[in-house]
Amino acid sequence: MTSWKDDLSARDRVTKVIETVTDPVSTNWVAEEADVHWNTAADRLEEMAEAGDLHRIERDDSITYVPDFTKTYLEEIRQLALELSADELRAEITAAKEAIEQIQDQYDVESREELEESLAEPDVSAEETKARSHALRDWEAENDTITLLKHALRLQDDLLAVDPYAEVERQGQGRDGQRRSEVA
Repeated sequence: MTSWKDDLSARDRVTKVIETVTDPVSTNWVAEEADVHWNTAADRLEEMAEAGDLHRIERDDSITYVPDFTKTYLEEIRQLALELSADELRAEITAAKEAIEQIQDQYDVESREELEESLAEPDVSAEETKARSHALRDWEAENDTITLLKHALRLQDDLLAVDPYAEVERQGQGRDGQRRSEVA
C-alpha cells in the first residue's frame, strides 16, 4: 500500500506536515511526522520561517513553529481573486448560499443560531443531534467560504488597479486587453 509520504520529497513532506498544524510544534515532532531526518526538518522549517510562512516561537530553550494563518488567509483570498473571474466568484457565492438554504429547509430553521439551539431540544435523538451538528459545521464552512469569496471580489479590482498584469495568470491579458507573452 502506497503512503502519502512515498509521493513527496522529504522537504515537501515537512511542508505538508507543518501546513496541517494549528498549534506550535517542535522540529522533532515535524521530523517524526514527516519521516525525515531532523536536519531536513530544521532546514525546511527555518526556510519557511524566513520566508514568512511560519511563526518561529522561542520559549525558554525550545523553538516551535506554527503557520502564519494571516498570510495563509490573505494568500487564499489573493489566489481566488486572480484565478476566478468576478462571475465565477459570484457563482461560488450563490452555490454557498444555496447550500445554506438547503440546511435551513432541511431543519426548518432561519439562522445558524436557531440550528445550534435545536441540538439541545429534548425530542431530538442522538443520531439527529449528530446530523444537525454536522449540518451546523457545514453551515459555518459555507459562511467562511462566502466571506473569502466576498473579500476576493473586493480585492480583484484593487489588485488590477495596482498591477495591470495581475490578470495574466487568469486570462493571459493585461487590464488593457493586450495579450501578454510572459508572466512577470
